[in-house]
Amino acid sequence: MASSNSTPLDTALLAAQNDSDKYGDNFVRAFLNTPLLIPVRDTGLKPGETASDLQIAEQEMLVIEHEIGPIVPAFDDIEKLRTWMKGEKEIHHTTVLGGSLTLVLNPDVSIALNPQHNPNYVFHKEDLARLREVIERQAGPGEAVAEPGDDSKD
Repeated sequence: MASSNSTPLDTALLAAQNDSDKYGDNFVRAFLNTPLLIPVRDTGLKPGETASDLQIAEQEMLVIEHEIGPIVPAFDDIEKLRTWMKGEKEIHHTTVLGGSLTLVLNPDVSIALNPQHNPNYVFHKEDLARLREVIERQAGPGEAVAEPGDDSKD
């Protein structure tokens, strides 16, 4: 199912799907730095309200059992989330940067980016483990999310 609004992350993903050698790092950078909407269990938040404590949000994230193992759905657009949550009267979600989500997510969990939409992508737990290593290697305490392939660090 296609979303009516193409996002910068969609554009980066489509370019990477067409030529991963040339545009793969751009997609990863876009993912790491995009605010993602993560469905959460009812935490007492009002619909559309976001959690301020990332650790609480991580504990309340909706984790779905899938054939590849546990997976967290993540969306870069509220309309994509609404479409995915069809039939739900209230949508509870939190907003987390892709890089922050990568760091706090349980190592056994994968991320489904924009499931049931086109384009979509699954970051398998092995992909996320490699991303965590890059982020931790390139970002020091208090620094912004690292960008893979950025060798400008002193």
